Amino acid sequence: MIRCLQFCLVGLLLSASPGTAQLARGGLAVDPRPEDQQRFGAHDLYAASTNPALLVWSHPAGFTWYQFSYHDQRNAWRRTYEPARENNTGLLFNSAKLIDDRTILAAGTYYSRFHHMRTYRSLEQDFYNHYFAFSDTTTGNVNYEGPQVWALIDFELLPRLRIGGRIDYAVQRGLKDVYTKCETIHREVEIGFGGSWQNRARSRIVGVQYRYGDRRRQYESVKEMQDALVYVFIGYHVMRREHPRSTSIKIDERVRHAGGFQFEQRRLLGDRVSLRLTGDYDATNGRAQFGPPSLLWEYGYWVAETYSAFLALEYLSRRREGVLLEVGGAQKEAWARSLHRVVVLEDHQQQLVGRLLVTLRPAERARLIGGLQRNELRNDYHEYNRPFVWNRPGYERTAFARIEIPLDPVLTVMAEGLMGRQQTDFRWEATCFDIRSIGGGCELLTVQGTIRVLLQHEIRRPVIGRDARQNTCCMVIFQR
Repeated sequence: MIRCLQFCLVGLLLSASPGTAQLARGGLAVDPRPEDQQRFGAHDLYAASTNPALLVWSHPAGFTWYQFSYHDQRNAWRRTYEPARENNTGLLFNSAKLIDDRTILAAGTYYSRFHHMRTYRSLEQDFYNHYFAFSDTTTGNVNYEGPQVWALIDFELLPRLRIGGRIDYAVQRGLKDVYTKCETIHREVEIGFGGSWQNRARSRIVGVQYRYGDRRRQYESVKEMQDALVYVFIGYHVMRREHPRSTSIKIDERVRHAGGFQFEQRRLLGDRVSLRLTGDYDATNGRAQFGPPSLLWEYGYWVAETYSAFLALEYLSRRREGVLLEVGGAQKEAWARSLHRVVVLEDHQQQLVGRLLVTLRPAERARLIGGLQRNELRNDYHEYNRPFVWNRPGYERTAFARIEIPLDPVLTVMAEGLMGRQQTDFRWEATCFDIRSIGGGCELLTVQGTIRVLLQHEIRRPVIGRDARQNTCCMVIFQR
């Protein structure tokens, strides 16, 4: 269970802070991993890296996973361009099968629907993660929906040497229900290749990988004889109003190159200790075009580079009790220029993470998991069109606990809680959030597989106000 939980805390913290979340983001806009795995953490080396040549190392018997998820988020406290409420639904299917002794094939699909209600002005799905954002002057509801599919092969080229490849493809359509009736068409493809080598004892593995991604998002808004203007933001403090016309288009294109390495050593010190090291480099460049359909011009261009590395040391006793210690960090360097080829902003972020997780068995069949995490954040953001500087260090801390109690050989119940404080940046108009989360569920073992039902309720409250952001989540998972 420690292996299953090693990224849980950082995942919860990164989910709500754009300044920090950008460090951890990368790849497709929709993460195809099961949501329970995202929330409680990547439980193996493949899930932590998505290196296709590590799939058989982490899942030698294959897997099949079905999932339904529903999120209801009420933003009583929100930023200007965020929806007042979000209803998000997802259906997921993932499967991996061994074809022979040398080959494993995997594929999956994920269909998502995001309903953003009472969104003020923003025409972006996530306004605050764009350096060149698109908006109008209306308040309305927006639906985003579409599928994502992926396929993977992991093949043994030589004894102890494996190669793999993976392709992901996603499409999404969004539509605002009031004029400007903005329609959003999203297309994204990502291709990855990897290799891995194991020693003769099958206790050590080294992996490398490369990923290429291409993304295109087109926005088309119409005025329909109404006085609904369209704006393009340059950074977060300067915006330009469109010239009067019936149709305005924005095209956001991004190209991504990423690489990484992975190392894992099992069976150290009498088979009780394992060591894992991962590192990643991600370089993304994008450009934003804007104008009428007959004449589009490049309105902005940006480049972002992210470096990250994590080291984890895990001890597991004969009673399946254990301790996990993990340290690591990430750094992002980004800049953007306007249509006049002048640098308009620079964005530097750094994050250092320390994490401790402990698994205990207070009774013969019960399991208790607890963890502590502390993050150190450093941000240095500059805008030059309208002089603005944000340079403020910060700290985050989180405590997490989960208990699992088997009621009989086939039924297990669980409960969990989380509390902490999260640092924010200038995009949030608040210095930090207090986080409180409580959840529970059950797991039923059947002849066909395992059924899990999970419920969670989370409250994020800014320290300066009474209103809060509340998120309720329900997941039903079938795995075999």
